[in-house]
Amino acid sequence: MSEKIAWVDGTAITGNVTAGSDVSGADDSKSFTIPDGLYSGSKTATAHDTYLAADNIKDDVVIFGVTGTYEGESGSTAPVAKTGQATCYDAVANSIDCSNSGTWPGQDAYWAGQGVGVAWPDIRFTDNSDGTVTDNLAGLICLKNADNAGVTKTWADALTYCNRTYAGYSDWRLPNVKELHRLVDFAYYNPALSNDAGTGQWTLDVGLWTSDISQSTTPGVNFQ
Repeated sequence: MSEKIAWVDGTAITGNVTAGSDVSGADDSKSFTIPDGLYSGSKTATAHDTYLAADNIKDDVVIFGVTGTYEGESGSTAPVAKTGQATCYDAVANSIDCSNSGTWPGQDAYWAGQGVGVAWPDIRFTDNSDGTVTDNLAGLICLKNADNAGVTKTWADALTYCNRTYAGYSDWRLPNVKELHRLVDFAYYNPALSNDAGTGQWTLDVGLWTSDISQSTTPGVNFQ
């Protein structure tokens, strides 16, 4: 090692091998290799993760020495989900000004305009150009064509059909009813679905099975 003296065959030799320093892993890596060599001092190996930050961790929860500060949107521990409604109405369904709702205050559309609730993305759906779309609100990837099979299927057939590889993905499954409800945009009805930009209504002329079993009726919920 550099500056260290050793005797070799009766001769004093001063080393010139520089000691290795602390090792930092690549961002988001769980493991990494410490290179061969001579080390002195703490010999510390450090892993990195950009997302290991206080504002990404629940308030007062400590993960790897980082104490969380996240309390949710507007101080809530459970941010309210927006419904998509942007218009206020009176008791007989006439549209009114949300900013001056008079005797009809507190409507969902009013609070959404005040920034309450989880913000909807500017573009609701992204076409992945492979027959699938990504829901930028729910984070789900769905088939672009809901009637991809081109034929009506029973619930049992639908479960089997979804268990396949498509567009490079092998983890397809029939969604549950709560996942499909996340697609609902209550600014519309029949169906309550927005288009890809979130600026209008999407058309749907087929029913969609879910993976749920309803004990009061037949297996599977037909969601439309």
